[in-house]
Amino acid sequence: MDQFVWWIIENKTHLEIIDILNAQKESRPWVNYFTSESLMSPGNLNSACRIGYVPFSNCKQNCFYYLDQSRYIETIAAGGICTEIYWDSTPENLPEGWQGSVRRAYLESKIDEKKPNTIVALLAFTLSRYRKKGFSGKVISKMCIYGKENGYDYCIIPTLPPTQFEKPFINMTVDEIAKLKRDDGHYYDYWLRLHTQKGAQIIGTDKKSHRFVFSIKDFSKHVSSCPVNTSGEHLVTLDKALSLGRNGKNMWQKVYVNIEQDIVQFDWGCIWVQYDLKKLNFNL
Repeated sequence: MDQFVWWIIENKTHLEIIDILNAQKESRPWVNYFTSESLMSPGNLNSACRIGYVPFSNCKQNCFYYLDQSRYIETIAAGGICTEIYWDSTPENLPEGWQGSVRRAYLESKIDEKKPNTIVALLAFTLSRYRKKGFSGKVISKMCIYGKENGYDYCIIPTLPPTQFEKPFINMTVDEIAKLKRDDGHYYDYWLRLHTQKGAQIIGTDKKSHRFVFSIKDFSKHVSSCPVNTSGEHLVTLDKALSLGRNGKNMWQKVYVNIEQDIVQFDWGCIWVQYDLKKLNFNL
């Protein structure tokens, strides 16, 4: 038996996927990681802490789980989630970041009834013990292969550049981060380096891809242990944000606090990358 196998859930809403995962809890304890309803958890990307209408629970998705079956109890090594939209291939008609992708996917499937030609990768992850094994690239390749085999023209990704959370770059815009390169000519940002080395092109940015607002109590419980006791701008670590994994303690974020209104607000930017599925070939 192969050590690693793929488990793919196709064309289901997030709510339907949660039901499928919940039914597997006894034999697959790892699914608990994706079914938690805690704010900022990987299973609650549609949580109430987002600003604006984000119908993540009701938009159709495909889930790709890369499972390690060599252990006594099966565990997850890596995975990803994608949805589908119609896109005319022009940068000016990209969705408004991650949240805009979710809105467009839902509205096109329910109202506009446009035939989708593009998959949008909403999430790609690797569990900490499996990092530095090339699994992130494997997940991207799997989604692109799936898209190509099912007749889609493009895979686009509102990439969340980890560089924007590094303290030395905290004042940089995503436009500036998209241009940062190392001495060897490759992009400084990990995700941009991975995508471009696999054949993707950078095609745009969105400074408000993810928009969040919390009460001060919820912020302190689910996002950061740093005190936010005065109104104004604060620099904090994201050490309690479960969706960022263990590395959140090393990730920095500027937040705006209004004590009188009891809110903490912040945004995450994205850098759009495009895989042309008609031209590229992918290997696992």
